[in-house]
Amino acid sequence: KGKGKGKGGAAEGKGSQERVASRHMVPTPLGLSFCAAFEELDPELSRPPIRAFMEQQVQQIADGLLDKDEVVGQNLERFHGKFHAFRDQLWRLERFFTGRDQQLGPADSARGGRGGGRRGGRGGAGGGGGGRCA
Repeated sequence: KGKGKGKGGAAEGKGSQERVASRHMVPTPLGLSFCAAFEELDPELSRPPIRAFMEQQVQQIADGLLDKDEVVGQNLERFHGKFHAFRDQLWRLERFFTGRDQQLGPADSARGGRGGGRRGGRGGAGGGGGGRCA
């Protein structure tokens, strides 16, 4: 007997999982919300140029054009500032992560009732609303 198909149409037997036609990653609604949130507060963090710039600096260190300690210090200072700015604005991100079934508390209503829609009310899956996360 040859290898047949089971009731559900999938091949049975060892290692007979169906192959996916594409190897592309499909973001979850939560992942899209995180991308949109980063895009909201600091678009530079979710775009390739910041990493490309740092890779260029590493190459310049390797070539002897830049001092490693100076570059590390500059980048730590840059990201420390970004961290503080991001942290100070976290309240702006509620709408990306608050479901419509959750009620607003007193602190929320004092800020004008942000949120509302599923995953932020900005439309689309995860409330991303057109932001890019590359």
